[in-house]
Amino acid sequence: MSRGKRIAMILLAVFLVLLIIGPWIAPQDPNLTATADRLQGPSAAHWFGTDDLGRDVFSRNLNGWLTTVGPSAVGQGISMLIG
Repeated sequence: MSRGKRIAMILLAVFLVLLIIGPWIAPQDPNLTATADRLQGPSAAHWFGTDDLGRDVFSRNLNGWLTTVGPSAVGQGISMLIG
């Protein structure tokens, strides 16, 4: 197996692990609003910053991956098995 394929497989594995365990390792509550923390830039407390309601964007991304990419990955896997 070439070096590029190995790197791609490792990155895919890391992404899938984050997809599955993301909601449990999220540093903040993704739905907690804190108007005092509105529209902050990236920092140690909020890695991707905050949105207009003060919610942590990184935590929201981790939780969103499972509901967005999860069903798509399952569908793609079933299609690959059938094909």
